Amino acid sequence: YPESTALVCNGERLSFRELEVMSNAFANALIERGLTPGQRVYIALATGFEWPIALFGVFRAGGVAIAANPRWNAEETRHATDLAEPSLFISDATSRAAAEASGLPVLTVDSGHTGSFWRELRAASPEAPVPVERDWKLDEAMLFFSSGTTGLPKAVRHSHYSLGASVINWKSAIALQFPDKQQFTLPLFTGLGASTIIGSAMGGVALYLTPATDVDVMLAEIESEKITHSMLVAPVALRIARHPDVEKFDLSSLRVLVWCATAVNASVAEEVTRRTGVHWVVGYGMTEVLGLTCNPAEYPELCRLDSVGPPRSDGELRIIDIETLQDVPDGEEGEVIARSPALMLGYLPESANAGVFLDGWIRTGDVGRLDEDGWLILTDRIKDLIKVSGLQVAPAEVESALLEHPAVRDCAVVGAPDENTGEKPVAYVVASAPVDECEILDWMAGKLSTYKRPSRVFLVDEIPRTASGKTLRRDLRTDAAMRIEIEAATAH
Repeated sequence: YPESTALVCNGERLSFRELEVMSNAFANALIERGLTPGQRVYIALATGFEWPIALFGVFRAGGVAIAANPRWNAEETRHATDLAEPSLFISDATSRAAAEASGLPVLTVDSGHTGSFWRELRAASPEAPVPVERDWKLDEAMLFFSSGTTGLPKAVRHSHYSLGASVINWKSAIALQFPDKQQFTLPLFTGLGASTIIGSAMGGVALYLTPATDVDVMLAEIESEKITHSMLVAPVALRIARHPDVEKFDLSSLRVLVWCATAVNASVAEEVTRRTGVHWVVGYGMTEVLGLTCNPAEYPELCRLDSVGPPRSDGELRIIDIETLQDVPDGEEGEVIARSPALMLGYLPESANAGVFLDGWIRTGDVGRLDEDGWLILTDRIKDLIKVSGLQVAPAEVESALLEHPAVRDCAVVGAPDENTGEKPVAYVVASAPVDECEILDWMAGKLSTYKRPSRVFLVDEIPRTASGKTLRRDLRTDAAMRIEIEAATAH
């Protein structure tokens, strides 16, 4: 569909023919710069046309695309470039200082489609470069970075085969095809971002790059452009659920609304559906194995909020005991391990691969169970579980109860050290109305068992999250331990 719309961003549009020409030209510009097959190109760009042009250009030049957060500072960027060893850095205004400090050759993207990125693209041939011979299963296509919620980010290496499998899985999972229109509100440097860019192009689908900073703008675009697919993280879903005028928007074109990156809060999801008539599609994947499971968007009557669905395509799941690594009986909880054509090649540094793979299966670090129909029900992350006198507390369960309080706009629950019980849950709360700690603790007394209730509530301005929306629990655990230590020292 060469003349149909490929990309929409900030009111501008590109057709697939224009995207093709620009991607070819950028590939030729890279080749003229001396890029050779297999060399890596570091892409640290905010959402915009440049991202997909750069991605397809790197692929066509035979290079490997490194997807990086443009907001990383010089130290974080240095860690990433030391791991990935790129030969070129593509930066915009946000990542410029870090790019210059990296010591790498830099192509710049400036406002108004200017900068050396655009100058070299416009000067290059628009003809398709000669295809590069590849080993599709072993040669790298893209590198992503793990969220870094439990330490420094690792580089996650995907081949053309694994990336292609993930794109096919995701495109089929959400029933994406011409002439659909897909609204993407998340950062493009994630695995989901890459799958969305490539899957939209594969299906001839118009991709709307729409940051979720303004819910009214997002909802108005769904109405005016007749968007068929959109994706949201929990904080945005909550803002829609509590939007005073959401009913005034006509969202009837929306067939698929995907809950992304964060645990589903059923009460919030149900409120959005009640007020808009739009039903959710819930899936599950990780940077290491993208697009693993999903509720079947092609059968909306089967979609559930309590499950992330069955495996897609050739994906397989098992549930094992966390200690013995043996399979648990059917229906019991344990660690989820997975096997799929979409499985990564491995991590950088190489040392990070230790203990991750089990005979071709990957340990996900997620806790869950399979129901009688093979649908996966996730309960929490192994490292996020709070141990209270030997009893496990799932932060997601406590957060779900907190979000039912009318004054709680956002929240996160982590474990804090306790000399009597080992750990106790503590809550971080962003309030939308005046409220104090005692009021929230009293509210929770009627919601959960005693050992699951937060022992403390800290009112904060925002919950620290990664760019993809995941809570930075490591930071909160450190903060909670420090607060409690200071309070104890003051009391004595």
